[in-house]
Amino acid sequence: MILMWVGIAIVGLAAILLIVFTVLFRDHKGYPIRQMPKVSRWMRAHTAAIERQGYQNIFLGQHLFCPAFPGVGYHVLSILPTLLDPEIAWGGGLRVSAGDGSLLVLAQEIIQGRYQDGYHPNLNDSGVQVHLYGPTPISVTAGLLPELHEKPYHSVAFLGVYGPEVLTLATAARRLGGHVFVAAGNLISQATLFASIQDQLIGEEIFMLPGILNPKAKFQSAMLTEDILRIILIVALIVLALLKLVNLL
Repeated sequence: MILMWVGIAIVGLAAILLIVFTVLFRDHKGYPIRQMPKVSRWMRAHTAAIERQGYQNIFLGQHLFCPAFPGVGYHVLSILPTLLDPEIAWGGGLRVSAGDGSLLVLAQEIIQGRYQDGYHPNLNDSGVQVHLYGPTPISVTAGLLPELHEKPYHSVAFLGVYGPEVLTLATAARRLGGHVFVAAGNLISQATLFASIQDQLIGEEIFMLPGILNPKAKFQSAMLTEDILRIILIVALIVLALLKLVNLL
């Protein structure tokens, strides 16, 4: 019974904090603690590619749905509208690619502005392309590698779910002078790229990415609420451990 009331109290506190911070952050004050240099460097490379009319590739992963990591494929689709800003029309072209046909179909729907928060309709003729390199990870690698050498990308982002083959693509893009950013949602790709790619998000950082790229009140309030609940949990564990040591529990 006690644990049930503790759980209800935590849920209630989280709901109250979310409501309060959402109201406070309506004026775009933001939550400055959650800043990531990795994401900032990617955004600078994204902007530089537009200014220099360079090529960019946003790879959305090999699978829309991965049983071991459900939701990751849909998560990367939530990031896509943030990257499709009006300035893309003046750049050299952005390619959105994937290794899964279903994932690419949904990306195409977002690019054409059919979903809410899709980008401006004037960008339909901006050179933003969607491309399916192949139906399997190996065929994707074989299809993307020649393109990386033919027209080196100024910025390449790997989002979603991958296998070990992503190391070949990431190292090739970096060797050819491109900025490589990785927010892969499965452990295999994170472990494969950990020692090779500097700008890589690990663990829960991946799910913070929409809030960092698009600092809306709902994202900022969620991150601050998460941090407060985490601090409360840490303090509670320390207090309980001390009480246990002095035989009060």
